[in-house]
Amino acid sequence: MLLTPWRRRKDLARSEAPSPDISRQPSSGSGSWTALSESVPHAASQSTVASRMAAGRGRGRREGDRHMHVCARPGNVLEAAKRGEAEWVAALIEAGADTNQLDNSGWTPLMWACVRRHINVGFLLIRAGAHLAHRADSGWTALHTAAYSGSLELIRLLVTSGASVHATEKRRRTPLHLAASSGQGNAVRQLVRFGARPHARDDNGWTPLHLAVHRQRVDAATALLDSGADANAVTNHQLTALHTAASLENDELVDLLLAHGARIDVNNADLKTPVDTAGNLTLRRRLITAGRYQRREVLFWVMAKGDPSHPLVAFMADNAQWLRQRVAAFL
Repeated sequence: MLLTPWRRRKDLARSEAPSPDISRQPSSGSGSWTALSESVPHAASQSTVASRMAAGRGRGRREGDRHMHVCARPGNVLEAAKRGEAEWVAALIEAGADTNQLDNSGWTPLMWACVRRHINVGFLLIRAGAHLAHRADSGWTALHTAAYSGSLELIRLLVTSGASVHATEKRRRTPLHLAASSGQGNAVRQLVRFGARPHARDDNGWTPLHLAVHRQRVDAATALLDSGADANAVTNHQLTALHTAASLENDELVDLLLAHGARIDVNNADLKTPVDTAGNLTLRRRLITAGRYQRREVLFWVMAKGDPSHPLVAFMADNAQWLRQRVAAFL
C-alpha cells in the first residue's frame, strides 16, 4: 500500500517516543533548578530538528506544520525563544544554531525569553553561551528585559551568571529604573539585594522612584523607599517625586512620600512647590498639615490653620506661588 506523505508523517510521529517535558516553569527553590539542569541535557541529547518536525509537537496537522516550518528554519532560535519552545531551542542549539541571532531591533533570543518570562528557554540559552552584556538598539540588555517583565528567577539567573545590575541603556536607565517603571515591586527588591542603586539617575536626573511615582506604581515606590531611596531627590528640572504625586492627585503616593520624609517646600525649576502643583485645595491642605517645611513659610501655616471656606485662605491657597514671590521681593 502506497502511503501519502501525510500518513508517513503521522506514522512517524506515533513511532517516536515522547520527549521529556521541560516547559514547566521551576519554582524559586534550588531543588527546582537542580531538576531543570538535569532535564535540559537529556532533552537536548534526545532532540533533533528533524524529529521535532516529524512529531509535530502534538499540534493539529496544519498548525503543527506551520509552526515547525517557522521554528526549524536554519538557526531560527529567535522564533523558538519568543514562543517559549524550550525543546525546540534545545534542538536548535544541538544542531549548532546561533544563540546570539539578532532581530531588526537588535534583540537576541535571550532578551525575548526574558521579556516573555520563558525561564527554561533562558536557562538553555545562558547555558549555551548567550551574550549577557549585549545591548539592543535601545541599549537594553537581557537584564533590562527581565527586570521590566519582573521575572525573579531570570533576574537571579542572569545576575549570578555575570550580568551587571548597573548596565545602562541609551537614556542611562538601569534595570532598576525599568522594574520601577513597570511596577515590579518584587523585582525592585531583588535588584537592590543584588546591589542595584536606588539613587541612580538617568539623562534627565530621574531616579527609579521618580519613574515609579510618574507611572503611579505604588508597590514599586514602596519597595524603593523601604530600600533607602531618597524621597527628596530632584531631577534636572528640580522636580521631586512629591511634585509629581501631587500633580497627579494620587493620595496614596502623597501619603507614602510624606511618611518617608518628603518636603513640601522644595521649589522646582518654575519655582513651584508640591503644594503649588496639587490639583485641589483639599490636597494642598493635606500636604501642609502632614508635610515637612520650614516654619518661616507663613503662607503654609495660614493655609494649614485657616478656615478653608474663608475667601482669603482660599485665595492664598490658589495663589501661594505668586504671594511667596511678592513677599520674597520685600525681604
